[in-house]
Amino acid sequence: MEKETGRHIKAVRSDRGGEYTSMAFMEYCEEKGIRRFLTAPYTPQQNGVVERKNRTILDMVRSMLKSKKMPKEFWAKAVQCAIYEKEENGKVISKLVKKVEEGVEKENDLLMEIDALVNELVKEEKDIEMLTQQRDSLDVNLNRVQQETVNLRYTIEILTPDKVEMEEAKMEVENVIVDL
Repeated sequence: MEKETGRHIKAVRSDRGGEYTSMAFMEYCEEKGIRRFLTAPYTPQQNGVVERKNRTILDMVRSMLKSKKMPKEFWAKAVQCAIYEKEENGKVISKLVKKVEEGVEKENDLLMEIDALVNELVKEEKDIEMLTQQRDSLDVNLNRVQQETVNLRYTIEILTPDKVEMEEAKMEVENVIVDL
């Protein structure tokens, strides 16, 4: 970050996470002349900058999910999108360099845009709706065929008093319907 911005880090304020309390990190800070401030345990309110950024990201996530009417299952992806948008729009990462501290290029393909998620969800809903309509149409057609079968059987029974002829007629009608 120092090379990117041209500014020297004077102090680091952090929670008591293992990566900030390790001997290696302490030695690095002493070597570079960086002062360390550790917050009290279980009091994230002491780190106001981080809390404001977290609140901003959470507000963005809620706004994305609500505006696109998406279920809570997409929360994690929406958080990724919000963080990515905040970094790009807030110029947290230099647009010229576009590299993380270690020099590894950002993997933009891992972060999906919220609109892509919505489009996928809408496509799935339309597919489900289409299948439901097809099923309903098949149900209506099947009911119509069954009703016509019953009507044909009833008509044959009325017209044919002889039992033998009636059984043969039923078989013929059933065979015709099966062939359809």
